[in-house]
Amino acid sequence: MNYRRRIFTILVVVLGLLGGCSDRSTSQGDKGVDDSLNLPDSEVHGATIHLYTGKRLSMEIKAASISQFESADSTMAYELDVDSYDPAGDVSYHLTGDSGIIREQAGDLEVFSHVVVVTADSTVLTADYMRSLPDSNVVRMYRDVVVTTADSTVLKTDSLVWDANDDMVRTDAFVNIAQPTRSLSGWGLEAPKDLSSFRILRGASSGRLNIEDKKKK
Repeated sequence: MNYRRRIFTILVVVLGLLGGCSDRSTSQGDKGVDDSLNLPDSEVHGATIHLYTGKRLSMEIKAASISQFESADSTMAYELDVDSYDPAGDVSYHLTGDSGIIREQAGDLEVFSHVVVVTADSTVLTADYMRSLPDSNVVRMYRDVVVTTADSTVLKTDSLVWDANDDMVRTDAFVNIAQPTRSLSGWGLEAPKDLSSFRILRGASSGRLNIEDKKKK
């Protein structure tokens, strides 16, 4: 009886060890599969990507490096340098940013951090995040949005939509506009992109700035 008990005990211990090894192998195998799903299909340094609206080139995107995930129609790009083209083939705006996500099939571009857009009329728009939909000619910008025009008018807000179809900027957020001789603030805005005129939608208040005092600051 003692002999049989010893054999039974040994079998239990051996089966337990084999089961533990099997669990570890399965776990490691699953981890390998998960890791492979997160790996890019390709990585390229010094890449150029073209986005099209029909047969028309709508955007040329240059990046220091890209990582492509084909099944998700997503390309991670770093150190972006972008030209966006209008229907006539002229550069509508030039864009730079730290990183972005390009969806070629959708014609969609998202840019993150230190976003700078310079338009054909020298208006400069900066933000922490932007999304461009080339098919609709609409640019959406969020977080710390600043618009600076050629005549030094400065608009600050938290979100802004620039519609290149009518060259207007719009927002429902709080805005502050600074000009050489006055400042205005309120909620919501509609204006030409160059801020040559504008309408604050509600709660507008204004104040005059002393140019000499401003220079002293």
